[in-house]
Amino acid sequence: MNIYNFKETNKLILLFNSLSNNKSLSKYLLSRSKDKILSESYAIIKSPKFIYLYQKLIGRIKKEFKFDFYYQKFPSARVSQPGDNENPFHIDLWSGHGQNIINFWIPIVSLNRYNTLYTVDEINSKKLIDKHVKNDFDRNKFQKNSFKCAKPVLAKPGEVVVFSNKNIHGTINNISKSTRLSFDFRILKVGDDPGIRDINKFYECTKVKLDNKKKKLCTCYALFKKFCLAYFSCFTKKCN
Repeated sequence: MNIYNFKETNKLILLFNSLSNNKSLSKYLLSRSKDKILSESYAIIKSPKFIYLYQKLIGRIKKEFKFDFYYQKFPSARVSQPGDNENPFHIDLWSGHGQNIINFWIPIVSLNRYNTLYTVDEINSKKLIDKHVKNDFDRNKFQKNSFKCAKPVLAKPGEVVVFSNKNIHGTINNISKSTRLSFDFRILKVGDDPGIRDINKFYECTKVKLDNKKKKLCTCYALFKKFCLAYFSCFTKKCN
């Protein structure tokens, strides 16, 4: 697991402050139902301004990782409210995602050890999977031993938590008095298996975006060249 600081995410986080009219977002979240929070969050996520900034963030990630990839068209909003039960420890391969996906998880408000995500490092994740999953699977033992190895992610709002599909992750019962709002998305290197997900419906590709930009530039150049040739041809005729 790694944590990155991208300036693009800070601008994305500011958009969510509009939910509380730029007052305390944490207090606002406590006064709303989960359905209401998710509905309002997805309205922001699908807004033109968010999509524009999200594309900027994707470009920044491509520059950092130095390869073309498929990325989730729209990030997923996540909410953990006081009293919420655990989300059992797992890897995303088990829910049909590709084996080599990379997760990007971004908290929007401050975290505590009860409302946040927990992750297990890759070495211990492999040991746990080899021990519990490849043999007779005992869900309770797997959860118990995963929790022993897991650590809470206490990133700051706007920081980008990056972990692979090899990291077991999940949440515990939220016994705190704080609601956590976060969003996340997945990327998949071009050529890797997307799992059972329809790659054309679930993802977009940085390579396609790049190719389209090149095509536009080539088209603009061709039109400019055509204009110049026509202009100089006309100018030459007048001079003669």
